[in-house]
Amino acid sequence: MAFFVGGPAAGASLLGAALGVVAACADPARPTFPDSDDPDTTPPSISITSPPSDTMVAAGSVVTVTVHVADRSPIASLTCAVSGAVNFGFPAIAPGDTAATVAFPIPTAGGASGIVTVTVGATDIRHNGASAPFAFIVR
Repeated sequence: MAFFVGGPAAGASLLGAALGVVAACADPARPTFPDSDDPDTTPPSISITSPPSDTMVAAGSVVTVTVHVADRSPIASLTCAVSGAVNFGFPAIAPGDTAATVAFPIPTAGGASGIVTVTVGATDIRHNGASAPFAFIVR
């Protein structure tokens, strides 16, 4: 399951995401960083601040994942791919933000157990991208 966040320009269409779930997407025609000569080639930094990797949770519970993303150029998109989780929402980052901390719930299936892998990705308006994986254990 993947979610894309960011503000599309007026009249821009939303991109489809895995399972047809779409929060919003960044418009590729959106203006870039004001200094067009800026050679920014550094990807955003991503920190998963909670829960700690390999945390054990009860089946049927909701795990709240908190992520901090930062870059010197505005963040264009934030994605989250989850295995073993059911429907969860991903909050939007305001257009032009160079840093944000977001939290989102991941419900776990009742009666299911195993490792849930979460990969958070971020891309800045210069198309530099990074990802950060972690996992939690459902018992």
